[in-house]
Amino acid sequence: MDEPVAPAQAIVVLGGNPSGRGAAAAALYKQGAAPLVLISSPELTAVQKLRLQSTDADLTRQFLVAQGVPASAIENFGTELTSTRDEAMSLRDWCTRHPAARLIVPTDLFHTRRADWFIEKALAGTGTDVRVTAVAPLRYTAQNWWRHEDGLIAFETEVIKFTWYWFHY
Repeated sequence: MDEPVAPAQAIVVLGGNPSGRGAAAAALYKQGAAPLVLISSPELTAVQKLRLQSTDADLTRQFLVAQGVPASAIENFGTELTSTRDEAMSLRDWCTRHPAARLIVPTDLFHTRRADWFIEKALAGTGTDVRVTAVAPLRYTAQNWWRHEDGLIAFETEVIKFTWYWFHY
């Protein structure tokens, strides 16, 4: 699933893979796809709570700024998010407070189907269109993923997660 990108109110960076998803978001921002980048605020680890390690949200913000996205164009959404489901529900809350006609969600190749399915489900009735686009993995492509350990792990992990989501939500 890789939907065509159209102008939007915000680009959404989900938790996990700050550099890959962040790079895609920064590129989309610089292309003028949206004036705002929303970044997920995942649950903090014990080390992060003690401020001994940067949070994923902080790393994503720093990465975006280093890629040329102004800090004023970056906003966090949600708190203590632990899953794509939590992120989708937090996006619904955000869209309720900030009506948006369209959001762009760049995410990992195998995560696109589950992210699109659940975010669309969560945003039903808000009037917000979601465009999920695949981030190109560093070590494999859609044409050769099965030849790389990272590709195999990403694929099998997503099959398990999608199946779990299907039966639980």
